[in-house]
Amino acid sequence: MTDLAQHGLTHRAAEIECLGCYRNFKTYGGMIIHLESGACESDIDYLDLNSSAAECYSWAQFIHTDYRDDMLASCDLKRMYQGTVFPYKCPDCDSGFPKLSSLFQHVDSSACDQTLNEGAIGHLSRFLLSRYG
Repeated sequence: MTDLAQHGLTHRAAEIECLGCYRNFKTYGGMIIHLESGACESDIDYLDLNSSAAECYSWAQFIHTDYRDDMLASCDLKRMYQGTVFPYKCPDCDSGFPKLSSLFQHVDSSACDQTLNEGAIGHLSRFLLSRYG
């Protein structure tokens, strides 16, 4: 993300409501970070999000096949594989990401043409809303 784009976030209104509580965020990725961290009062965490992402019917477009079964079983991939793994991928540019929030931050940037509300990522965000929202 360019410095100008990053600066623009400081002026963006916090309009994205958390899937688990009533807190608002400036970006979808920021809201997912809040959930992944376990800070949300809903107790949704990164294991829940990984499992849910792996259940989404378009999972193959944004999750590497090697990790799906472990994600469905709510395994802690970092512990299981003893280090950082990159189970997520951008459906547009195929870049890899260690966390769901990283994928959503990428989508919210100008790094590629994938957007939050279209294609497989749109399916995923709607699936998460139906699951937790």
